[in-house]
Amino acid sequence: MDSDRLRQLLAAKWLGEATEDELEELEQLLKLLPEEQEKEQLLDTFFQQRQTAVPGSPKAKAAWQKHLENMNKEFPDDFAAGDMPSEVPAPEERRRARLFTWKRLAIAASVTGILCFTLIKYLSKEQDRRRRELGSRSSPVNRSLSSRTSIKKILPDGTIVWLNGKSSIEYNDSFGRTKRDITLTGEAFFDVTHNAAVPLTVHAKTVNITVKGTAFNVKAYPEDSKVEASLIRGSIELAMKKMPGKKILLHPNEKITITTGETTSAGNDRNAGRRSGDQLYRIKELKTEPQSNLIPEISWMEHKLVFDSERFADIIPRMEKWYDITIWTSDTDLLEQRFSAVFEKETIDEALAALQFTYKFNFEVKDKQVFINKNKTM
Repeated sequence: MDSDRLRQLLAAKWLGEATEDELEELEQLLKLLPEEQEKEQLLDTFFQQRQTAVPGSPKAKAAWQKHLENMNKEFPDDFAAGDMPSEVPAPEERRRARLFTWKRLAIAASVTGILCFTLIKYLSKEQDRRRRELGSRSSPVNRSLSSRTSIKKILPDGTIVWLNGKSSIEYNDSFGRTKRDITLTGEAFFDVTHNAAVPLTVHAKTVNITVKGTAFNVKAYPEDSKVEASLIRGSIELAMKKMPGKKILLHPNEKITITTGETTSAGNDRNAGRRSGDQLYRIKELKTEPQSNLIPEISWMEHKLVFDSERFADIIPRMEKWYDITIWTSDTDLLEQRFSAVFEKETIDEALAALQFTYKFNFEVKDKQVFINKNKTM
């Protein structure tokens, strides 16, 4: 199975059509098959020199001769130096010689175990298949990434994405060349490579966040009735479908919370909610939690659950995701109580026990259900 996949990845690479993920997979597969690495590198270098060397150049001629000697040594039955051109073929000769070269490569690769059938046929079929696949689609090819735990991903343009648990992103296969669009479900932190000509847009529910180069966190889980964006560096521009034409510019160390349901307006000036239809947004300053010196909104990247003087009603969803549980309570006073805490390796029982020092309540954990009741002695 590994050998078959190796054939596919090598063909895609030599055709120049391998995606970033396929190149990463090829690298990992070669690590599992160390006996193939040296041979793959030799054949790969052969391809590169045939395609990039300048005919007649003394340096190119010397490199070509050296490489032919290596090929002859590694594949004595298939690459005889005397049968090959003494120097790099000219462009028009390369085209005529391509069929001949690929046939020899196929034989050599078959002998050494890299490929088990004629490479030129496979390359041709693979190229035709990819072209048919792309041509048959009426919409762009999308790539997706999802995870139940936090992971890190480098996108084709160099943008770094940290994906939180139970989250996913989707982006175009040609990401970074003509457009940079990402659809987010869940939570992710983006450190965006600057490209003024091709801005990056994150689509989170009914909110579009456009940037050119910056670092920010976006939280938009399906079960939540809001979208949160926290800006660490640079600037981001937000637009909402329910507020056409309205642009909101966020500055460093600011957080915006956009509610996508009926809610009440409160506050004043810049920090006041602005109603339009059934949407509301609020901007506030990001602060670090004194004990951990971490910004709670991005503490998950440090594998810590941090909150600083936050309402228990707002803490519940974060604890539910963190511990993969469901919390039930009818204690309305508890929901309004504010807590500060830093949790890293604590269990849900230990975390709730710690919160009891701030506000007295009773709790019971059954499987993945947590039931909280008011302390009757209060």
